[in-house]
Amino acid sequence: MLFVQGIILEKKERGDADWRYVALTRELGKIEFTSRGGRKGLARLSGHIEPLTCADLELATTHALKLIGASGVRHHHEIKHTPPLFSHVSDVVHFFGRLLPLEYHDQDLFTLLSSYLEDMDTLGQRKDTNEITLREQTLFHSFKFLNSCAHALGVSPQLQLTHNEVQLEHMGTPELLHLNTYLRNHLISQF
Repeated sequence: MLFVQGIILEKKERGDADWRYVALTRELGKIEFTSRGGRKGLARLSGHIEPLTCADLELATTHALKLIGASGVRHHHEIKHTPPLFSHVSDVVHFFGRLLPLEYHDQDLFTLLSSYLEDMDTLGQRKDTNEITLREQTLFHSFKFLNSCAHALGVSPQLQLTHNEVQLEHMGTPELLHLNTYLRNHLISQF
C-alpha cells in the first residue's frame, strides 16, 4: 500500500468500466494509476479524483498502481465554476503534465503546481473582475507558473524581458499571450 498526495492531471476511460489517471504526487512524482469500476453509476471515489483536484490517494501496488481510496484535500471549486478560467487552467495543467515523463520526481514542481492552482482559485473568487482583467490575470499567472517550471527543469528561456511582477502585470492581453506562446514553444523544443 502507498499513501500519497497528488494533483490529478488527467483522467481517461479505460475499458468498459475503469478510469486511468495521471497525477503529480509529492512523494513519487508523476504517476499513472487505475480505478477499477470507477465509471459505474455513482462511484464512491469519483468526486475526489477529478482533474485539478489535490487528493490524498491510497494505492495498491501490484504490477500497476490501483486506486483503493481517496479523500479530497482541495477541490478548487472556483476554477471549476468559472468557465473561462477552467478552460485555460485545464489547458495549462494538461500541457504541463505532458512535459514530464512518468516517474519524474521533483517536489518543487509539485509545490509550483499547487501554488498555481491556489492562485487561480483565488482569482476565480473575485466576482467583481471583468472579462478582460480576468483574461490578463489568467495569462499573467500562467506565464509565471510555466516560467518557474522551466527554471526548475533547468531549461529557462533567454528572454529580453525583465521578469518582475510589476512589469508583467501591466502588460496587455496580446503581449501576455505572445509570452505564453513563446514559453510553451520553448518548453516543447526542450523535451
